[in-house]
Amino acid sequence: MPKKALLLQPIAAIAVFTAPKLEEFRNRLHSASWSVRYGLGLGIAWASVLIRLLLTPYWGSSVPLITLYPAVLLAAWLGGFGPGLLCTLVSAAAASYLFFEPIHSFRVANPGEAAALIVFVGIGVLISTVIEMLVKTNDRLRHLADRLAREVEESTKTNERLHRVQQIVDTTIPAIGLDDLVTELLRSVRIEEAEEQVTVRLGTGVAGRIALSENGLIFDDLSQVDVTSSFLRTRVTSLAGVPLRTGQRLVGVLHVACISRHSFTDDDLLILRLVADRVALSVERTRLQEEQQRARAASDAANQAKDTFLAMVTHDLRSPLQSIISAVGVLQSMDLSEAVSRCVSRIERNTQIETRLVQDLLDVTRISTGKLTLNFQTTTLYALVEAALDSVRPELDAKQLTVERTREGPERTLRVDPDRVQQIVTNLLTNAAKFNSTGGWIKMHLDERGASEVVLTVSDSGIGIDPELLPQLFTPFRQADTPQRQLGLGLGLVIVKSLVEFHGGTVHAYSAGPGQGSTFTVKLPTGSQSEI
Repeated sequence: MPKKALLLQPIAAIAVFTAPKLEEFRNRLHSASWSVRYGLGLGIAWASVLIRLLLTPYWGSSVPLITLYPAVLLAAWLGGFGPGLLCTLVSAAAASYLFFEPIHSFRVANPGEAAALIVFVGIGVLISTVIEMLVKTNDRLRHLADRLAREVEESTKTNERLHRVQQIVDTTIPAIGLDDLVTELLRSVRIEEAEEQVTVRLGTGVAGRIALSENGLIFDDLSQVDVTSSFLRTRVTSLAGVPLRTGQRLVGVLHVACISRHSFTDDDLLILRLVADRVALSVERTRLQEEQQRARAASDAANQAKDTFLAMVTHDLRSPLQSIISAVGVLQSMDLSEAVSRCVSRIERNTQIETRLVQDLLDVTRISTGKLTLNFQTTTLYALVEAALDSVRPELDAKQLTVERTREGPERTLRVDPDRVQQIVTNLLTNAAKFNSTGGWIKMHLDERGASEVVLTVSDSGIGIDPELLPQLFTPFRQADTPQRQLGLGLGLVIVKSLVEFHGGTVHAYSAGPGQGSTFTVKLPTGSQSEI
């Protein structure tokens, strides 16, 4: 895949929710009453809070808010923007009442916790808005595709019908003289007359009466008929016409006329109806194509607005988070009591998690809009692996994870963006640590034997991956149904795949199944790359 390609398509952002059975279930919920949808959003919020309370003996009071994000995502997808917003507000209220000091009070005494609560509400509104926009766009495109498929099927049936009467048409046209009539009409009609804009009024004039007819009408002498068109009144004596229809939809009128008096027959109308069927289908197909183009343009505009909105929101969220981190750094340099020091550490830990989420959203937005810029430099993958390992060392030590590093071949130099490649390795290590049990192991193997590429393999002893989940593993917001899924938005591996492919490499995941651990293999070329 070219490195400049947009790796994330709008419909890919909700690919996890587009399975037929899930789609049918969501459609039934969307057609339900507002009380059912909002009741569902409220129920999901309380269920997520209850699950968090049940996990308190294992997790303690850490990360009280991050566990509620999947509930907001599920409520927004099932019920829409309103239920998603309700779930966000109820979850925030429950968190302030149950998890923040003072307990059993909606008042939040700690400014840092209050800021974290505000950030949670902002991201919840963002998630609800994005899911609502993407689901509506996907539904509209699917509806248009179904309509176009039906029209194509109808066109195929009509073509088969025309093919069956083709031999009859070829033998009857010379006999009824329709070619002569059309030729005579074309000779007599001036260009400016043919280009006039005509509005057909149903039931009025010749065209209006033809439009209301079932099989068409024949007028042997127009002087005996109320004619509203000045052209027909002064130039035409006899006329035969049929309505243009696609199904029950009337799209216009088709007629042939003769300057001199001529007696049209039912055979003339038959041939004219066959022609009219083809013309009507062409008109309707053109209309559907124009409508699909307008829908696609509207979808592109909506996606552009979504990307702009994400970029603005994530940028605005970063500023208060950086202020909180700076304030925490000042507090940590002061002589604090043990209780206050624990509180400050909790603020720092939650703020770092929120910052990582916002940074992931910002990276995904840059990738989807093609605005990601890589700063290529010459370095070694071994040095970047060491730097990434040092950055996640606190997380590894907190779970008492053993890291085993092996290496083969001579040290190779790469032409890459060091920061982004380090981000790739960091995300893989963070993912391995998150889905690993306390006291587990992580193995990193760097194979530099090949002259054209280097291979980095990261294996772990974690919970493994269900085979059904592997094809959607690099899809945005897609996570396994485990307690660890509540610690992120499911964007880490999406960013890994995008950055690897931007460098001209590949990434693959493998797992023998649940409880068997997982292995991620990253291949990067050793040749120089041009900047994006």
